[in-house]
Amino acid sequence: LIISPEFPYPLTSGGTQRTFHLLHALAKSYDLDLLTFAEQPRLEGRAALEQLCAQVHVVPLPHHSKSLGPFFWRNLSRALRGMNPLIDRFSDPPVRHGVSEWLQHHRYDLVMVEHSWIAHYIHEIRAHHNQGALAVLDAHNVESDLWQQYYEKPAAWWHKPALYRYWRSARNYEEKYLNQYDLVLAVSKPDAQRIARLAPDATVAVVPNGIETPPDDTRPALGNRSSVVGFIGSLEYPPNQIGLQWFLTNV
Repeated sequence: LIISPEFPYPLTSGGTQRTFHLLHALAKSYDLDLLTFAEQPRLEGRAALEQLCAQVHVVPLPHHSKSLGPFFWRNLSRALRGMNPLIDRFSDPPVRHGVSEWLQHHRYDLVMVEHSWIAHYIHEIRAHHNQGALAVLDAHNVESDLWQQYYEKPAAWWHKPALYRYWRSARNYEEKYLNQYDLVLAVSKPDAQRIARLAPDATVAVVPNGIETPPDDTRPALGNRSSVVGFIGSLEYPPNQIGLQWFLTNV
Protein backbone atom coordinates (compact mmCIF):
# COMPACT_ATOMS: atom_id res chain seq x y z
CA LEU A 1 0.00 0.00 0.00
CA ILE A 2 1.20 3.49 -0.90
CA ILE A 3 -0.35 6.36 1.09
CA SER A 4 0.15 9.66 -0.72
CA PRO A 5 -1.20 12.97 0.60
CA GLU A 6 -0.89 14.42 -2.90
CA PHE A 7 -3.07 12.97 -5.65
CA PRO A 8 -0.09 11.85 -7.76
CA TYR A 9 -1.39 12.66 -11.22
CA PRO A 10 -1.12 14.86 -13.25
CA LEU A 11 2.58 15.44 -12.66
CA THR A 12 2.45 19.06 -11.55
CA SER A 13 5.20 19.12 -8.89
CA GLY A 14 8.36 17.41 -7.78
CA GLY A 15 6.36 15.52 -5.16
CA THR A 16 3.88 14.07 -7.64
CA GLN A 17 6.77 13.24 -9.99
CA ARG A 18 8.57 11.26 -7.30
CA THR A 19 5.47 9.42 -6.10
CA PHE A 20 4.20 8.56 -9.58
CA HIS A 21 7.54 7.22 -10.80
CA LEU A 22 8.00 5.19 -7.62
CA LEU A 23 4.57 3.70 -8.29
CA HIS A 24 5.59 3.03 -11.88
CA ALA A 25 8.78 1.24 -10.79
CA LEU A 26 7.19 -0.76 -7.96
CA ALA A 27 4.25 -1.88 -10.11
CA LYS A 28 6.66 -3.90 -12.26
CA SER A 29 7.39 -6.25 -9.35
CA TYR A 30 4.61 -5.86 -6.77
CA ASP A 31 0.84 -5.72 -6.42
CA LEU A 32 0.02 -2.17 -5.37
CA ASP A 33 -2.90 -0.32 -3.84
CA LEU A 34 -2.93 3.46 -3.58
CA LEU A 35 -4.62 5.42 -0.81
CA THR A 36 -4.60 9.11 -1.66
CA PHE A 37 -6.47 12.34 -0.95
CA ALA A 38 -8.18 15.08 -2.92
CA GLU A 39 -10.90 17.68 -2.70
CA GLN A 40 -11.90 16.93 -6.30
CA PRO A 41 -9.86 14.15 -7.97
CA ARG A 42 -9.56 14.32 -11.74
CA LEU A 43 -11.00 11.39 -13.64
CA GLU A 44 -8.13 11.30 -16.13
CA GLY A 45 -5.66 11.22 -13.23
CA ARG A 46 -7.43 8.29 -11.64
CA ALA A 47 -7.40 6.39 -14.94
CA ALA A 48 -3.61 6.80 -15.19
CA LEU A 49 -3.13 5.54 -11.64
CA GLU A 50 -5.44 2.57 -12.11
CA GLN A 51 -3.09 1.30 -14.82
CA LEU A 52 -0.45 0.85 -12.11
CA CYS A 53 -2.51 -0.07 -9.03
CA ALA A 54 -5.00 -2.82 -8.31
CA GLN A 55 -7.08 -0.39 -6.24
CA VAL A 56 -7.07 3.39 -6.02
CA HIS A 57 -8.99 4.77 -3.05
CA VAL A 58 -9.44 8.51 -2.60
CA VAL A 59 -10.14 9.93 0.85
CA PRO A 60 -12.04 13.23 0.44
CA LEU A 61 -10.39 16.31 1.88
CA PRO A 62 -12.55 19.08 3.36
CA HIS A 63 -12.76 22.10 1.08
CA HIS A 64 -10.40 24.89 2.10
CA SER A 65 -11.18 28.24 0.52
CA LYS A 66 -8.14 30.05 -0.88
CA SER A 67 -9.73 33.49 -0.54
CA LEU A 68 -7.91 35.89 1.78
CA GLY A 69 -10.29 35.87 4.75
CA PRO A 70 -10.61 32.11 5.31
CA PHE A 71 -6.92 31.61 4.47
CA PHE A 72 -5.87 34.19 7.06
CA TRP A 73 -8.05 32.87 9.88
CA ARG A 74 -7.16 29.25 9.14
CA ASN A 75 -3.44 29.95 9.36
CA LEU A 76 -3.78 32.28 12.33
CA SER A 77 -5.47 29.41 14.19
CA ARG A 78 -2.62 27.09 13.21
CA ALA A 79 0.00 29.56 14.38
CA LEU A 80 -1.76 30.05 17.72
CA ARG A 81 -1.99 26.28 18.19
CA GLY A 82 1.60 25.74 17.06
CA MET A 83 0.40 23.39 14.32
CA ASN A 84 2.22 23.17 11.00
CA PRO A 85 -0.24 23.75 8.11
CA LEU A 86 0.48 20.54 6.20
CA ILE A 87 0.32 18.40 9.33
CA ASP A 88 -2.93 20.10 10.33
CA ARG A 89 -4.50 19.57 6.90
CA PHE A 90 -4.16 15.80 7.21
CA SER A 91 -5.05 15.57 10.90
CA ASP A 92 -8.76 16.38 10.53
CA PRO A 93 -10.76 13.57 12.23
CA PRO A 94 -12.79 12.70 9.07
CA VAL A 95 -9.57 12.38 7.07
CA ARG A 96 -7.89 10.16 9.64
CA HIS A 97 -11.07 8.08 9.88
CA GLY A 98 -10.89 7.48 6.13
CA VAL A 99 -7.35 6.13 6.49
CA SER A 100 -8.27 3.99 9.50
CA GLU A 101 -11.34 2.54 7.79
CA TRP A 102 -9.35 1.46 4.73
CA LEU A 103 -6.61 -0.16 6.80
CA GLN A 104 -9.19 -1.93 8.94
CA HIS A 105 -10.54 -3.82 5.93
CA HIS A 106 -7.33 -4.48 3.96
CA ARG A 107 -4.12 -6.29 4.83
CA TYR A 108 -0.68 -5.51 3.46
CA ASP A 109 2.89 -6.79 3.70
CA LEU A 110 4.28 -3.26 3.42
CA VAL A 111 2.81 0.22 3.83
CA MET A 112 4.78 3.14 2.39
CA VAL A 113 3.85 6.65 3.46
CA GLU A 114 4.77 9.50 1.11
CA HIS A 115 5.87 12.77 2.76
CA SER A 116 6.77 13.17 6.41
CA TRP A 117 3.81 15.47 7.10
CA ILE A 118 1.53 12.43 7.27
CA ALA A 119 3.95 10.39 9.39
CA HIS A 120 1.36 10.39 12.18
CA TYR A 121 -0.58 7.77 10.21
CA ILE A 122 1.81 5.27 11.79
CA HIS A 123 -0.83 5.11 14.54
CA GLU A 124 -3.44 3.85 12.08
CA ILE A 125 -0.96 1.46 10.44
CA ARG A 126 0.07 -0.13 13.74
CA ALA A 127 -3.49 -0.19 15.10
CA HIS A 128 -4.77 -2.33 12.24
CA HIS A 129 -1.64 -4.23 11.22
CA ASN A 130 0.14 -4.46 14.58
CA GLN A 131 3.66 -5.59 13.64
CA GLY A 132 2.48 -7.55 10.61
CA ALA A 133 3.39 -4.97 7.97
CA LEU A 134 6.63 -3.15 7.36
CA ALA A 135 6.13 0.61 7.63
CA VAL A 136 8.27 2.77 5.34
CA LEU A 137 8.31 6.57 5.28
CA ASP A 138 9.42 8.29 2.08
CA ALA A 139 10.64 11.70 3.27
CA HIS A 140 10.52 13.88 0.17
CA ASN A 141 12.00 16.69 2.28
CA VAL A 142 13.17 17.36 5.80
CA GLU A 143 10.21 19.61 6.53
CA SER A 144 11.68 21.24 9.63
CA ASP A 145 14.71 22.31 7.61
CA LEU A 146 12.49 23.92 4.98
CA TRP A 147 10.40 25.77 7.56
CA GLN A 148 13.57 26.99 9.25
CA GLN A 149 14.63 28.48 5.91
CA TYR A 150 11.23 30.16 5.53
CA TYR A 151 11.59 31.56 9.05
CA GLU A 152 15.10 32.88 8.47
CA LYS A 153 14.22 34.49 5.13
CA PRO A 154 10.52 35.41 5.33
CA ALA A 155 8.65 37.12 2.51
CA ALA A 156 7.64 39.79 5.06
CA TRP A 157 8.94 40.45 8.58
CA TRP A 158 5.51 40.02 10.15
CA HIS A 159 5.39 36.41 8.92
CA LYS A 160 8.18 35.44 11.33
CA PRO A 161 6.14 34.63 14.47
CA ALA A 162 3.90 32.19 12.58
CA LEU A 163 6.82 30.71 10.64
CA TYR A 164 8.70 30.12 13.88
CA ARG A 165 5.74 28.19 15.27
CA TYR A 166 5.42 26.15 12.06
CA TRP A 167 9.15 25.38 12.08
CA ARG A 168 9.16 24.19 15.68
CA SER A 169 5.99 22.17 15.11
CA ALA A 170 7.60 20.38 12.15
CA ARG A 171 10.79 19.69 14.11
CA ASN A 172 8.98 18.28 17.16
CA TYR A 173 6.80 16.19 14.86
CA GLU A 174 9.76 14.69 12.97
CA GLU A 175 11.60 13.94 16.21
CA LYS A 176 8.50 12.13 17.46
CA TYR A 177 7.53 10.08 14.41
CA LEU A 178 10.55 9.31 12.21
CA ASN A 179 11.90 6.80 14.73
CA GLN A 180 8.65 4.84 14.62
CA TYR A 181 9.08 3.60 11.04
CA ASP A 182 10.95 0.45 10.06
CA LEU A 183 12.70 2.38 7.29
CA VAL A 184 12.94 6.04 6.28
CA LEU A 185 13.83 6.97 2.70
CA ALA A 186 15.70 10.21 2.00
CA VAL A 187 16.22 11.81 -1.40
CA SER A 188 19.90 12.68 -0.80
CA LYS A 189 22.82 12.05 1.54
CA PRO A 190 22.52 15.52 3.15
CA ASP A 191 18.84 14.84 3.89
CA ALA A 192 19.73 11.41 5.28
CA GLN A 193 22.22 13.07 7.64
CA ARG A 194 19.60 15.58 8.78
CA ILE A 195 17.11 12.77 9.42
CA ALA A 196 19.73 10.84 11.42
CA ARG A 197 20.22 13.86 13.67
CA LEU A 198 16.47 14.24 14.20
CA ALA A 199 15.82 10.52 14.67
CA PRO A 200 19.00 8.73 15.82
CA ASP A 201 17.27 5.35 16.03
CA ALA A 202 15.83 5.46 12.50
CA THR A 203 17.13 3.24 9.71
CA VAL A 204 17.67 5.58 6.76
CA ALA A 205 18.31 4.77 3.10
CA VAL A 206 18.85 7.13 0.17
CA VAL A 207 16.59 6.80 -2.88
CA PRO A 208 17.30 9.75 -5.20
CA ASN A 209 14.60 11.38 -7.29
CA GLY A 210 14.26 10.00 -10.79
CA ILE A 211 11.88 9.74 -13.70
CA GLU A 212 11.47 7.36 -16.60
CA THR A 213 11.92 9.19 -19.88
CA PRO A 214 9.30 8.52 -22.56
CA PRO A 215 10.09 6.49 -25.69
CA ASP A 216 11.83 8.40 -28.50
CA ASP A 217 8.74 8.39 -30.70
CA THR A 218 6.66 10.22 -28.05
CA ARG A 219 9.12 13.01 -27.31
CA PRO A 220 8.42 16.48 -28.71
CA ALA A 221 10.38 17.51 -31.78
CA LEU A 222 13.28 19.81 -30.93
CA GLY A 223 13.62 21.42 -34.36
CA ASN A 224 16.98 23.10 -34.80
CA ARG A 225 17.62 23.47 -31.09
CA SER A 226 20.79 21.71 -30.01
CA SER A 227 19.87 21.36 -26.34
CA VAL A 228 16.88 21.50 -24.05
CA VAL A 229 16.70 22.05 -20.29
CA GLY A 230 14.01 20.12 -18.45
CA PHE A 231 12.69 21.18 -15.04
CA ILE A 232 10.31 18.85 -13.20
CA GLY A 233 9.53 20.89 -10.07
CA SER A 234 6.82 23.40 -9.25
CA LEU A 235 7.84 27.06 -9.32
CA GLU A 236 5.37 27.71 -6.48
CA TYR A 237 7.90 25.94 -4.22
CA PRO A 238 10.51 28.40 -2.82
CA PRO A 239 13.55 26.03 -2.94
CA ASN A 240 12.84 25.42 -6.63
CA GLN A 241 12.72 29.17 -7.23
CA ILE A 242 16.10 29.53 -5.52
CA GLY A 243 17.58 26.64 -7.50
CA LEU A 244 16.35 27.96 -10.84
CA GLN A 245 17.63 31.46 -10.04
CA TRP A 246 21.04 29.98 -9.20
CA PHE A 247 21.06 28.08 -12.50
CA LEU A 248 20.15 31.14 -14.54
CA THR A 249 22.82 33.21 -12.79
CA ASN A 250 25.68 30.72 -12.74
CA VAL A 251 25.29 28.30 -15.64
